[in-house]
Amino acid sequence: MLLNRMSLVQRMRCSASLSLHQYKSIIAGAGALLLMASPAAAHGPLFSAGPETIWKDGKEVSLGYHFERQSGYGRSAKQQEVFAQVLYGITSNWQIEAELPYRWNEAGALDSAGVGDVVLGTKYQFFVKNFPGGQNKAAVFLKTKLPTGNPDKNPPPGSGSTDFLVGLSIGHESRRWYGFADARYKINGEGSGNFRQGNKLF
Repeated sequence: MLLNRMSLVQRMRCSASLSLHQYKSIIAGAGALLLMASPAAAHGPLFSAGPETIWKDGKEVSLGYHFERQSGYGRSAKQQEVFAQVLYGITSNWQIEAELPYRWNEAGALDSAGVGDVVLGTKYQFFVKNFPGGQNKAAVFLKTKLPTGNPDKNPPPGSGSTDFLVGLSIGHESRRWYGFADARYKINGEGSGNFRQGNKLF
């Protein structure tokens, strides 16, 4: 039953990811390497902003891969990224995290590789209501993307900007069903070449 539920959640996340982008995007996970034993409910859906937090003093490392291709007007670009996400539970409902990426970029005849922009984040689960066989929960989260990619490379492996992401996530979990919804707002800073993307709600 647990395997069926996780497969359904991963398919839902993959479909949502493909619908949010106009370009072809593939997100794949190499799974989660648990550094400490944990109950199955302690881990949220992969590559999402679910309301789950890791247990107190818990440590977890997840590995992932992202591929993106863009084309049009006689130009093409391709980006590949591998990343490691590290979680640590300060308490049972408060966690901190870091995402460490390495990127390969191609834009026409140009190509580069290097460390991308590091992301630091935190999540606080402020509401939990247990019922027989499950629970409802909600959390707020904050992420900060730092311009750690080398701006002298062409194409650069990062945006050159400091960006912020704030959000709210709610979820329902029972013996048979798991579902969640989230709302996020991204605040983009000024990047390389004094370029600044607009803020985004999604």
